[in-house]
Amino acid sequence: MPLVTIDEVTAVSSSAMQASECFNWRSAAATHIGRVRSVNEDALLESCNESLWCVSDGMGGLSRGDYASKTVIRALENFRQSDDSAESVSDLLRRLESANEACRRAFRGETLGATAAVLLVSGSYCYTVWAGDSRVYRLRNGELNQLSVDHTLKQAMLDGELKFDTAEPSSHVLTRAVGIHRQLKLAMNMETVNRGDRYLLCSDGLYNPLEAETLSALLSHGDPSEAIDKLVQAALNNGGPDNITGIVVEAR
Repeated sequence: MPLVTIDEVTAVSSSAMQASECFNWRSAAATHIGRVRSVNEDALLESCNESLWCVSDGMGGLSRGDYASKTVIRALENFRQSDDSAESVSDLLRRLESANEACRRAFRGETLGATAAVLLVSGSYCYTVWAGDSRVYRLRNGELNQLSVDHTLKQAMLDGELKFDTAEPSSHVLTRAVGIHRQLKLAMNMETVNRGDRYLLCSDGLYNPLEAETLSALLSHGDPSEAIDKLVQAALNNGGPDNITGIVVEAR
C-alpha cells in the first residue's frame, strides 16, 4: 500500500471536513501481561472523543521498555482533533517525534525503544501511522487486511529492500521504532472509511499466537468489547508468550 504525505492529507482535508458527521465510533481496549513475562511493557491509548487510538510495545531486550511505551502514550494523551485534517496529522507526527526525543534523553547510556501503531480518524478518512511491528488491521465485509507493514529485518528481506547471505533474520529485529534512532522514521497511509468497518490495533503478543483466520473470526464477533475479550483470551489460550494488547474500533 502506498504511503501518503502531508501534502496528500492537505488535499483531502476539505472533503474530510464536509463528511465529518458521517460516522459514530465505538471502541474497546484490553491489555494483559501474558503467561510468561514478569512486566507488561505494552501501553495503549483509547480516545473516541478525539478519534485517536494507539498501541505501543516496549522493545524486548532493551532497557526500560515499559517506560518507552508509556512515553509514547503520554505524548498523545492531550491530543485534540483539529477542524483541518492536515493540522491533526501534523500534530500527531510532532507528538510522536517528541516521544522519540524524550526516550533518547531519558536515561544516559541506555537505549529505550517502543513500537507505535496509531489510528486517527478525521471525517470519512482514517490515517494509519506506525513504526515497528505493532499492527493495524481492517475488517471490511468479512475480509481482513493488514494496513501496516512490519518494520523488521525479515519484512525488509521479503520486500527485497535487504539481502542476506546467511540465515533468514528474526522477525523480532526491528528496523524502526520510537526512541532508537536520532531521526524518527514513521510510515503512514490513508483510506476512506466504509460503514461497518472494524479496525484492530495490536501488539505482536496478540497476533503472533493466532492464525489470520482466527483473527478475522474473533474480530467480527459481537460488539468491540466482546471481540477484544475473545482475541485476548485466544492469545492466552495459545500460550500467551508475550504481553497482549489490542483495541477494536468500529465505524457505525
